[in-house]
Amino acid sequence: MPKYVYHPIDIPELASRLPEPLQKPAGQLGGFLEQLLGINDPTGSVMGAAAPTAMPAVTLLSKGQMLENLLNHVKDAEGTPLQKAVEAAAEKAPHVLGHISEIKQDYLPMTGQLGFSYGVFRGNPAHMRAAGAVKGLPIGKIAIDPTAHDLTIPALDVGETVGHELTHAAQAMMKGPAKWDAAYQTANELHGYHANPYELGANKAGYNLQQRIREMLMEEMKKRSSK
Repeated sequence: MPKYVYHPIDIPELASRLPEPLQKPAGQLGGFLEQLLGINDPTGSVMGAAAPTAMPAVTLLSKGQMLENLLNHVKDAEGTPLQKAVEAAAEKAPHVLGHISEIKQDYLPMTGQLGFSYGVFRGNPAHMRAAGAVKGLPIGKIAIDPTAHDLTIPALDVGETVGHELTHAAQAMMKGPAKWDAAYQTANELHGYHANPYELGANKAGYNLQQRIREMLMEEMKKRSSK
């Protein structure tokens, strides 16, 4: 298996791209989603229907808390199949990734929509109990099951799942955790899992994050070969 060279995150640059706390207009989060999905209408693809421009994109944590989460994710993923995925996610969607309290590798039981789960976004129960986003608390956690992935090139396969689950977190941030969960279940009943608009948006984002990782790996290979 080839050994990839990983470059450290530029902390000051990353911090500069994080927004200040409190409510932000939908365009703020929409901009991050546009980067993640690589399309001009991120709210339409992520939410299943275009979101009103007045809809708030919740910023639950302070800039310092978001940066701390980002640094923890990078540190925890170092030397694992998650490393490159976390680096790419920090580049593409730092605001969303900073609202995730934990990204871990974990065996996921056979309970997913497909009979198994590559990964899962677990919303923070406190938001669900409050029927709305609670300031000062992360949006949730992400778990990735490495045993369900093809680890021939782990960064690519795991990266697609990280992008997918990160988009579900963004959907919850855009719509509100409790409302998103209810809307997701309704969409499943109406369209089925494979045609669920929330899943289609997450699939698109996962693919795009995977492509960014591929570009990063190619850039590193070129740098090594030029030495």
